[in-house]
Formats: sequence, C-alpha cells, structure tokens
Amino acid sequence: KQGANWQGRKTKPFKKKDYTNRKKGNPFTPSEIDNLFVKDKKNPFRQLLYWLCLTGIRPEEFVRHGFKTDRTTIEIYGQKTAGSYSRLVPLFFKDYDPQPTKTKYTAWKLARDFKKYCPEHTPRDTRRTFAIWTQKAGIEANRIRSYMGHIPTILDDYQRDEIKTKWVPEDRKKLVEFLKQQRSSLPAIEDVTINLP
Repeated sequence: KQGANWQGRKTKPFKKKDYTNRKKGNPFTPSEIDNLFVKDKKNPFRQLLYWLCLTGIRPEEFVRHGFKTDRTTIEIYGQKTAGSYSRLVPLFFKDYDPQPTKTKYTAWKLARDFKKYCPEHTPRDTRRTFAIWTQKAGIEANRIRSYMGHIPTILDDYQRDEIKTKWVPEDRKKLVEFLKQQRSSLPAIEDVTINLP
C-alpha cells in the first residue's frame, strides 16, 4: 500500500507495525488507570498518566519539558529521529500543565511516582500505550508513525497544516470513542480527565 503522498510526492509503502502483539513493555488499559486511583480520584498523578498515554511522549522529552501546547495540538521536540524533532499530536487536555513550575518532574521524581502508584509499569510504558490505543482506535498507520516520530523527515508547513486541520479532529474523535468504550469505572470521560479544546 502506498504511503502518505505529501504535495503529490511519492513515498515508500508503509510497513504497518502491530504494536498490540509486541512483547516489550507493559501497556496500560484505561480502566486500569482508573482502578489504580479508585479511592483517590483527584490524585494529580492519575491525570498525568492519561496525559502521557495520550501524547506518546518519550519520558526524556517530558522531563526536559520538550513540548508546547497550542489551541488544538501538542508540539513535541524530540531528538532521536528527524521525524520526532518537531512532531504534532492531538490535544486532549485544555488548560492543563503537566509540568507546573512548583512541582516540576525530574527523571527521578517520575520514576518514584511510577514505583509508588503503578509499580508494575515504567514511564516508557505510556509511549507503548499510546501506540496500542491509537491502533485499536482505528487510526491510520501513517498517522500513528507521524505522531510517534517514526517518520524519516521533519514536518513541513503543508504537513503541519494537514495534521492540524484534518488528522487531529478525526483522530481525537476516534480516541475519545475508544476510551469511552474501554473505561469501566466511570460513566463519562469528559467529567474526569478529558477537557477538549
């Protein structure tokens, strides 16, 4: 199958990755996150877990605050590949700051809270969770690759505009529907963690 054809340019066929059958990592389920804090629903770490799982951000990108939020997207500044250098992902949490100045997360603090609240997981599991959730939500493979920075080139203005105007609205809807179907402990996702722009 032909890959994304930006501005009429031909691309190599996408090799679809099946994240659901990989053995590495231990992904979260939406109901698992809720159940971890069933007696402490206002715990701020619960909100952060959802934010991490819905951005696919690498732990090292998060702790060095390598991201910024605009009206509908989060721009993540990665370093591993050209495609992750400045990638865009859908915004699910309007007016939410995952790295407030007073309680800013370091690598040590992030590892400490994972050990405290979800000891069977590591910070890296949230990135794998994003890959699986997006795939199960029915999002196209080339879009998942772009969101995760698994593309070989830096996004140009045309690509960024298409992501913001077409991909993000469509894929946000798919993910919200997926989460509503998966979550078991709470009736309405918007009431708890998702604050759509």
